[in-house]
Amino acid sequence: MLERSIQLDPGFATAYAVATWCIAWRILNGWSDDLARDGHRCIAFARQAVELAKDDAATLAFAGYSQAIVVGALDEGIALIDRAVALNPNLARAWTMSAVVHVLLGNPELALDHNARAMRLSPRDVVLHLMMHTSARACFYAGRYDEAIEWSTKAMQQSPLGHDQSLVHLIASYALTQRQAEAEAALDRLRQISPAIRLSNLWQAARLRRPDDIARLKEGLRIAGMAE
Repeated sequence: MLERSIQLDPGFATAYAVATWCIAWRILNGWSDDLARDGHRCIAFARQAVELAKDDAATLAFAGYSQAIVVGALDEGIALIDRAVALNPNLARAWTMSAVVHVLLGNPELALDHNARAMRLSPRDVVLHLMMHTSARACFYAGRYDEAIEWSTKAMQQSPLGHDQSLVHLIASYALTQRQAEAEAALDRLRQISPAIRLSNLWQAARLRRPDDIARLKEGLRIAGMAE
């Protein structure tokens, strides 16, 4: 539908921006049958969106987030999101996207601050569970495992069908606080959602910039019993 919108109006920046978001979710959920193609399309749409709407905060936020998440262009992505929050400091989605990218960059405390702003601005947001998950991740990489467990649990309560991102960090947090039974139970739940998940195909670690963060996550999951 977004591609059809672009065909009808090639100058419709919002359609390009939201298309990058859809592609990002396709890739993150493992629905893509051609990662290279989708990655190329995502970047092309993001660049076009920014070219058409250099001063539109929502467009810049979507484009920046998608570049960071899909192809790992973290510096370029956060620069666009920074422009977005400067243009509209009340845009909750931009603050939480900033938090996600700062987690990947290795700035967990800054991520917590930005995500808290997002939740204050939009306490009933349709993606509140994702905001909570972002806080869980940030707490995990800050070494605040008990808080990570609390936020992961809240995120899954908001999303009752389950959320593999929250479970991954919940498992690792349990394991690194010597709560082995809870870690193994959460791992069993994760396997029901994502039967093929392994340490070797753990996309949650793929965009982390700091090697210590990758090692921390995999250590916890390995202790819990995740297969290599």
